[in-house]
Amino acid sequence: MTASALVRNLFSGRYDLPDEAALRRDQGCWLLVMVSLTLVPHWIRAPAWIVGFCIVLLVWRGLRLWRGQQAPPRCVLLPLAIGAFFGTWTSFGSIAGKTAGLALLSILLTLKLLETRNMRDIRVIVLLTLFMQFGLFLNDQSLPSAAFALAGTIIALGSLVTLSDPASKLPERLRMSGLLVLQGLPFMLVFFVLFPRAVSPLWGIPQDNAATTGLSDSMAPGTISEMILSDERAFTARFEGSLPPPALRATGAARYSLRSTDKAGE
Repeated sequence: MTASALVRNLFSGRYDLPDEAALRRDQGCWLLVMVSLTLVPHWIRAPAWIVGFCIVLLVWRGLRLWRGQQAPPRCVLLPLAIGAFFGTWTSFGSIAGKTAGLALLSILLTLKLLETRNMRDIRVIVLLTLFMQFGLFLNDQSLPSAAFALAGTIIALGSLVTLSDPASKLPERLRMSGLLVLQGLPFMLVFFVLFPRAVSPLWGIPQDNAATTGLSDSMAPGTISEMILSDERAFTARFEGSLPPPALRATGAARYSLRSTDKAGE
């Protein structure tokens, strides 16, 4: 099958196998490699329990695939998804930030891989994988990240080749995937050069709850010299009961917070 015919099949939704066809072992291996390669860069910023949970799910899926077993029942996967949601909320305090959202999507991607049963599920997995590769650049635009994204994209396209041409071999799938990537490079260059740069992002992404430092968007001569230490009193603290020892009152040794009943200036 030529690359042009493959592209027409991918965009038209015509495949040689129906959506109800069972997942084959070779297709499952492609999906395992694709998801693993996509998630590895995201695990750098994820908590240890999320990394371990995803690895357990991937190994579980690999064992079931090797034994020729189908996906676990949904009554098993649903509690896992609910637990992943509340676990992410507990770890980050929210699921709206970039780091928390990508961490939750990492778990949901592995859960979706675990429940993959047919061709329709494979298409969903590939789309989620491509979105996760895009999300990688929200935190890091280095060359290693680009290399991981490129490798994951090639494997993802190879997974789509298995849908359109199930009889193809490994070298043919890799060749077709690389050819599709090369055909997309001219469009990427055109968009990079001609697409206008917006001052603000095209969509709003909630920022993670972290303090930031740096310079403002505008400066005037002499303003940096005004950034000096001041001896003025910053605040006055009042303690209930006995005064804490000096070691606890040192800067950085403890954390204090204001209460709504505190008086102004105290």
